[in-house]
This record gives sequence, structure tokens and C-alpha cells, in this order.
Amino acid sequence: MKVKRLILSFFILLSTVSLSALNDVNIIDIVMLINDNKYTKAKPLAQKLVKQQPDNDAAWYYLGQCHWAEGDYEKAMNCFREAINLDPKNDAYYLILYNALSAFKGFEDQTDSLALEMINRFPSKYNTPYTLALLGESEMNNSKDSLAQVHLQQALSIDPDYAPAAFALAELYRTQGNMSAYFITIPTYLTSNYYPTEDKTKYLWEVLRMADGQSWRIYGRRLDALVDTLLVTYPKDSLCIKLAGEWDIYTGRPEAANEHFSTLCREYPDYAAGWIYRFYLTESDEERIAIGEEALLHLTKKEDKISIYNDLASVYYKTGEKAKSYKYFEKALRLNPSDAGVLNNYAYNLSLDRKNLKKAEKMSRKSLEAEPDNASFLDTYGYILYLRKDYENAKVYLKKAIVHGGNNNKDVLYHYALVLEALGEKELADFYMNKSQK
Repeated sequence: MKVKRLILSFFILLSTVSLSALNDVNIIDIVMLINDNKYTKAKPLAQKLVKQQPDNDAAWYYLGQCHWAEGDYEKAMNCFREAINLDPKNDAYYLILYNALSAFKGFEDQTDSLALEMINRFPSKYNTPYTLALLGESEMNNSKDSLAQVHLQQALSIDPDYAPAAFALAELYRTQGNMSAYFITIPTYLTSNYYPTEDKTKYLWEVLRMADGQSWRIYGRRLDALVDTLLVTYPKDSLCIKLAGEWDIYTGRPEAANEHFSTLCREYPDYAAGWIYRFYLTESDEERIAIGEEALLHLTKKEDKISIYNDLASVYYKTGEKAKSYKYFEKALRLNPSDAGVLNNYAYNLSLDRKNLKKAEKMSRKSLEAEPDNASFLDTYGYILYLRKDYENAKVYLKKAIVHGGNNNKDVLYHYALVLEALGEKELADFYMNKSQK
């Protein structure tokens, strides 16, 4: 999750200050015109007042608004600065200048220094976790890590549970390689309701996946603890349960993963992820069939049912129940006749049976039209062409399959060897046949 600068509303500030100026008879007309968005008429009045009363801070402020409305931003900011010089006790002027500076790139240093001045000059209003975190985040974005750390720590000293400051500070520690401090700080973000669990699970998964073998050896238990922290905080949240299961898979703990996904299926039976993970975690075809059939009783989304139909069809084919296999392929295609994965798998199984090759070729061609560089799809189509004795074209598509990632796939290499043999290219055929058997 990238730390972003938060910008206050420019136009809200305009209206707030305008209302306070209604008591000033010298600028009442200017205020009324501006409130009615008639900046072109208000501008000459503001210019006249500035000439007559150069020490009138409000006049400079409203002239700045007029310049801003016309797109003359540099003049607008100069006017806001003059208003601050004339009345440094008016925090509204600081706010408007802060927003003006924040609207453009290249003013980051000025924005940060202005924010710091506001915090120091108006501590009761701006020495808060929000403003300190805002300043710290801005400093991080501008590579001022030391200053950022100071202000983020100040924010947490005022409110130790302020999640935006904790998150920003934790990320600062992580990028600096200070992992001990990171692991101490990041739980505040993970356990806070300030952010949705979707954001936190996405963020944590990104962090977890960055852990290489060495990181796992050093920080494995601490990474586990972060996952546990999130899961303990939100024990019934589907995304947190799913994250815990995926982390167990990632770290080679399939039994623990299966427990999490079983919980997911029990608590959220209409959530496909739990069923799909359980399906692939078991090595027993019998259990896979049972899981898939149970999933179909609960899943309602079309794309989820298609996925399960496709998976079950493959398992039924493997166990020799080909009639059921084709039945489930057909069910999937009735829901989506253009599903490339289903079309390919159905076509390939038909090719293995050496039946309905015309139908298989048609389906395979359709899947290939959807994903022309898919090595598996290219292989299926090439193999069907081989079975239909169209060896020259079969060679073309199988060579494409090798080019697009099938160079280490035994099936692709074997099918290509068969085609080469049929074309009489025996030496090359033997080469690929040997590679397919290694």
C-alpha cells in the first residue's frame, strides 16, 4: 500500500473564510460576488481594495481566490502569502496556501515547511496525530526519512493507536531494513478498524510474498505472528481466513492450510475459494469428487460453478468415468459456451479418446482464438490436427506451443515428436522423443 498525501478541501476552506468576512463592510461586495462564483466581477474590486488598503489581509486573500479561479495560480499563491504576512495569526490563510501548494508538483519542500509552521504556530489545532502523520507521510514521499520518523513518532506519542501513523512508520522501518521495529509497529495497523480488512489482507500478502528463503529462516515466526494477529482480530472474516490458508500453502503446511479452508467452507459455503483450495490440496480423487459435488450444492455464481464443473470433469475422466466427465464439460459450456479453459480441456479429452475429432477441433480452435499464445491451447490444437493427419499444420502449432512456454512440457514435446515422425523427420523426431521422456 503506497502512502499518499492527503489534501484538504480547497473549496470548503473558501466558503468558511468567506462567511467570516461578511462583517467587513469594505469587502462585503467582493465576498457576495465570490460566493456567487462571479470571480471576474469580484477581481477588479479586490484589486482596487488592495491598492487602497495594502495592509488589508482579507483583501489579499480574496484577490488570491480570484486569481485562482482564473487559473493564475502563481499570483494566487503570492496573494495568500501576503495575507499570511499581514495576519500570521489567521490559520485559514495557512490552510488555503497549503492546499494551493499541494495541488502542484515541485512545491513539496514549501508544503512541508508550511505544515510544520502551522503545527508550531497553532499547536492546539494542528499538533494532532492527523496533521503530524500527514506531515510525516509527505516527508516520506519526499525522501526526508529522518524528519518523517520524528513526526510519525510524535503522532503516535499523542495517540498510540492512530493507525495511519503506525502504518506509515512501519513502512518506513521496513524500507530501511529495521525489521525489529517494523514487527513492533505494524500490528497497530493490522488490528485497527480504521482500514478495511480487504486493504490489510492485500498489504500483508504482499509483505509475506516478499519473504525469500533467508527471510523465512530469520523472520518466519514473526511473519506467522502477523498472520495470527490479523486472524485473531477478525476470526470470522473470510479474507483473513483465506490469507491464513494461502500462507500455510506458501510455507509448505498443507494440513494447516486445509483446516483454514475447511473453516472457510463451513462459515462461507457460497465462497468458492475454500472449495477450490480444498479440492487441490487433497491427493485422493475420491475426496476431490466429494468436495466438488458438495461445492455445487452451495455455489451460486456462474463463474464458480463453471470452475467446479471443469475440475470435476477432469477428475471423472481420470477415474475412467468418461460419461460423467463429458456431462460436466457440457454443463460448464451451457453456462458459458466461450469459456476457453473448458473448451480446451474438453477438446483434449476427446482427442485422447480419438473420437468426435471434428467437434474437438472446433472447440480447440475457439479456445485458441481467445488465447492465441497459450501453450496448452496450442498443444491441444496441434495434437488434434495430428490425429486428423494434417501434419504440416500440426507442426506449425506445436512449434508455437514450444516457443510460448512448452519447451519443457513433456506432452508438448511428445506430440511434436509424433508429428515429426509422421513427416519423416526421424532424427529430429528421436531428439524430441528423448527430451519428452527425461
